[in-house]
Amino acid sequence: MFRETFAPPARETFSPPGERHKCLPTLLARSALMALWFSPSEARNAMKKATKRKSEASKAETPKRPRRSPEDKWTKNLIGLGFCTVPSIMIWAQGRLGLSAEQFTILMHLADFWWDAGEPPFPTKQLLATRIGMGARQVQRHLTTLEDGGFIRRVERFRGPKNQLANGYEMRGLVRKLTILEPEFRKMIESKKVRRRKIEAPAA
Repeated sequence: MFRETFAPPARETFSPPGERHKCLPTLLARSALMALWFSPSEARNAMKKATKRKSEASKAETPKRPRRSPEDKWTKNLIGLGFCTVPSIMIWAQGRLGLSAEQFTILMHLADFWWDAGEPPFPTKQLLATRIGMGARQVQRHLTTLEDGGFIRRVERFRGPKNQLANGYEMRGLVRKLTILEPEFRKMIESKKVRRRKIEAPAA
């Protein structure tokens, strides 16, 4: 008879901290009604649903933080294997520098081996060929073209007087070419920012 007379209690609403003590009798009354209206399992399910709704509402109100770190974009496991640092202008200026896709790829692989500014990278031609998926002779021809174009400079390496090691590849030529183009690209970026500010400025 009691279950047919009373309706389920309404969902609890938020009260400011200073007024919570005033709501205590009401909360106690609602808890008593829930105990009478629901079975123990139904009460537990109702509490779980209410907690879930509160959690979802809290997540919706919390602003998302920017996820800009390498781990955020590539995952921690992939970045943990290592990553290559190159300036974006190297990618932007590929066409301006007249680099073919194969030549650009070889330069990127050389950059991946360039760990110390004072020591040129020294991967073997066979290793580069295996990584890129082309023949060692093709790699040799592209390296020669890059050297003729002033992007790299081959440096012979020896261990002892007769034991020759894999050549090193000095990258300063590429750095100089990008440095020459840097003011032009910087001006382009600044002009884009100015145009955007003008477009976004409020109307007078």
